[in-house]
Amino acid sequence: MKPVFPLAILASGSIAAPFHENDLMVYPGADSALACPIYEVRVTQGDRTQEAFVYQSVSDWAEQSYSRHKQFFESLSYAGFAFAGEVTVEVTKVGRVRPGIPAMAWRPDLVNPPPPTGVMVRPERFAIEAELDGWIARFTIRQPGQYSVEFVDRDLDPSGTPLHGLMIFADPLEDLDSVPSKSAPEVFSLTPDKPAAAVPESATVVRLEPGVHELGPWVVPSRIRQVYLAPGAFVKGCLSIRDRADGFVLNGRGVLSAHHLGWHAKAAPGKEAGWYELPAPGKDYLKLLIVEGDHLTVDGIVLADSPFHTVGGSGTHHTWSWVKAMGWRLNNDGIPGFADSVIRHCFIRANDDAVWLYHDNLLVHDLVMWQGDNGACFQLGWSSKSARNVTVRDIDVIHGEWRTDRRRNNSGLVNLRISTPGTDGPGVQEDFLFENINVETPVATGIDIRMRKEAGEGGGRHTIRNFTFRNIRLQLEAGFPFARSFMVPWDGEFGFENVRFENLRVNGVLVTDGNHANEGRFDISSVATSDIGFDADTRMLVWFNPLQGLPSGLIDAAIICTDGQFTMVGINAAGIPARWTSSDLVSWSAGGPLSLAHPDWGRGPFSAPRLLYDPVRRKVFLVFQRGTGVGLASTDNLDGSWDLLTPDRPLAEGGHPSLFEDDGGSLYLVVDGARMTPIDPGNPGLIKDWVVLTGSDSSQATIVKKNGSYHLFWTEGDGESPMSGRYAVARSVIGPYQKSILTEGHAFTSGYPWPGPDGRWWFLSDSGTGLSLRPLRFDETAGLFLISGPGDAECKVELPTYLPP
Repeated sequence: MKPVFPLAILASGSIAAPFHENDLMVYPGADSALACPIYEVRVTQGDRTQEAFVYQSVSDWAEQSYSRHKQFFESLSYAGFAFAGEVTVEVTKVGRVRPGIPAMAWRPDLVNPPPPTGVMVRPERFAIEAELDGWIARFTIRQPGQYSVEFVDRDLDPSGTPLHGLMIFADPLEDLDSVPSKSAPEVFSLTPDKPAAAVPESATVVRLEPGVHELGPWVVPSRIRQVYLAPGAFVKGCLSIRDRADGFVLNGRGVLSAHHLGWHAKAAPGKEAGWYELPAPGKDYLKLLIVEGDHLTVDGIVLADSPFHTVGGSGTHHTWSWVKAMGWRLNNDGIPGFADSVIRHCFIRANDDAVWLYHDNLLVHDLVMWQGDNGACFQLGWSSKSARNVTVRDIDVIHGEWRTDRRRNNSGLVNLRISTPGTDGPGVQEDFLFENINVETPVATGIDIRMRKEAGEGGGRHTIRNFTFRNIRLQLEAGFPFARSFMVPWDGEFGFENVRFENLRVNGVLVTDGNHANEGRFDISSVATSDIGFDADTRMLVWFNPLQGLPSGLIDAAIICTDGQFTMVGINAAGIPARWTSSDLVSWSAGGPLSLAHPDWGRGPFSAPRLLYDPVRRKVFLVFQRGTGVGLASTDNLDGSWDLLTPDRPLAEGGHPSLFEDDGGSLYLVVDGARMTPIDPGNPGLIKDWVVLTGSDSSQATIVKKNGSYHLFWTEGDGESPMSGRYAVARSVIGPYQKSILTEGHAFTSGYPWPGPDGRWWFLSDSGTGLSLRPLRFDETAGLFLISGPGDAECKVELPTYLPP
């Protein structure tokens, strides 16, 4: 989808406020009958406070014998809004019992409990501090995400899981280009009083407007290329989107729900009223959403209370962003990972396997997960699958409800359950990376990868090869003998090859080869011992000025990190772009010239190369200057050749280019003058429209996003005094940027900020005595960013041996 990019430029050089009059849009409710009776939510930005509608999803334990050990209803309420900048959220817990549900189904001590003694906002890594005043909690959110608000009262079960929880779905502002206009001739607005059959043949885009839609099981006609669920739309039904070879978009901020259907409901064709029947023999149960095809996008919507699997389908190149999937029922799986696809910034509350890792080239990142009693967070397969190049990173598991009173074999953070060996022979899953995962509360199962199960439960031949588990924090239930991790191969031939656990902590203890069986709580088959290892070293890294192993005269250097290896490109003394590699940022080895053909435009050598690793497209991009033009190239392999994307014309005119990628995968080009424009690497061409970010004669501008804000660094001079470094911050990538902070100390004239492996910013510069990597330090008293100089003392930082990308 094309990124939002207002082009109204004011005389001062700043730009008009983007997206909305205020950077906050609170979603309306579809019907007061759907309102949650337990929570009230208010959202404030500036001097404006708005009430957020709170929906409630309620479990149906009475239909599902597996969960009758609880003997009462659970619920998960949710409120949503979109924003930029920061907002203050106020949550009031006003009631305990939902009308229409027998009181006997609720725990008696929850009906009139005493006030809470505290409140938590998860995930932990956002470090949100909430104030508690009786039954009212207040906190500030500074970046989009999915947040669980948890009062410390009788509503928590012994493991700390809320029985009647509340999620705050704080979305980014919608991309206005992805919102279909009601006035467009190809768009049909479907209001709640109209059935899906009312969509005319001429429509290729359907907007479901606010209100409650009795949609039924709708097979979306092949002519429709987009379905948009407007904020405030509550759609009761199921969607089937099939045979889309050239793409489809399902987006919006509305809700698709089957809360009115029972477990394992099936379609009853021909019935206009009561279009489902229950129970149903066989396996043709309704799924909430079916997506089949290539290049499909699902963005922003809520998927709630499916009768069976939440999502089914097939295809490649799917993108799932900011989707909220919630289910209570057995078989309520989450989001399947299709080949060459991306799942990002989603919330999944599943009661079966949350994410399937069955296909090649899958990227899963930035998920908040709340796992039910059944299933695993990440499932490797119920039969022997073959897949490669799968990355799972930056995951917060805020709760796992696996039971401690019986031993399960289809649960855990990562699971493999081979019930049937498969029809195509033993499969191989290889080159998997699980990284930066935090399981916040104690759970009953860790990592469970077993190719042999207990007697009578099957199993099969399979190979797990080149798996890395890095920077994982896992909490296991104390005092429960089965709260362990299991690694069991089929035999000496089929099992594990090169499985590494790097910087794994279990209940706060760093797991090593020596303690993995005790403190680490791992059961590893003796057959697999030599194939599975634990690395837990830390080391003191020292950044020197200048860096070691680099040639003199190196200029225009840039660094990226992919899979724990650092790559630097720059212009050597001969004027040739070349690259170097390092594993520790200290010692560098020559990697040879860049294999990049000269374009058929511009004069002179290459200059100012800059790198960007794009995890969405799984490519590294190189932007460079030749003469007065800017070129763009990409590669899938840093050791291989580069594809020149602009061979016959420059991408743009300008100097000192840089690239920035926002969370949604939108790419932006920035050139001298701090001018910025969106680019599409799939359709590069001359750029005509620009936004000026600083309104000044600036050079070497770079944008970095950190902690939900956009940070712009550039150099500036008036022609008489030397160039000096400047810094500004904004709530949106397009500004307006507040130029209130000057980088002082040792002024820089060339270089750019780089988010270093210790989480802080570093400045890579070729000014002064040579190339150096120096720490940025914010002086709160002076309100300045300070850069240590080449003559300053060397900087020492303790890091894990295995660095994150």
